Amino acid sequence: MSAVSAVSIARPVTEPELEALAELERAVFGDGAYPFFFFRQAFDALGATLLVVGDPGAPLAGYVLGSLAASEKDAWIWSLAVSPDRRGEGHARALLDACEQALFERGAEGVRLHVSPTNTHALTLYERRGYVEVALVKDAFGPGGDRKILRRSR
Repeated sequence: MSAVSAVSIARPVTEPELEALAELERAVFGDGAYPFFFFRQAFDALGATLLVVGDPGAPLAGYVLGSLAASEKDAWIWSLAVSPDRRGEGHARALLDACEQALFERGAEGVRLHVSPTNTHALTLYERRGYVEVALVKDAFGPGGDRKILRRSR
């Protein structure tokens, strides 16, 4: 059995894994990472769309967080991260598939996300999944933090 088929099944995060999730976030995003309390609140409010890959008790390989938008029919992927030492194993695809499915089941007509214009790996993944650029927002995440907004229809 390959590593991909063994661990690339997305599942809801458990409460005891929240600290490990915050550690993964810091490892991937450094100073731009969401703090622990953000994941605590997301766990309470959005549990079904806060998903991880990895066996319980083992280091998490990745996570994704999505939610329905408050005033439109599209949902948003807030963040998708895979541990640097676990990239290339299919985790990002598994996470994205599972989160999209959960969002579409909740009535989303499309899914949007922000991505850095320089993140070629993420852009390739999203384009292969049918996402198209709908906007470029200069300084979206602060000075120099330009982001493309991509969208995929149901």
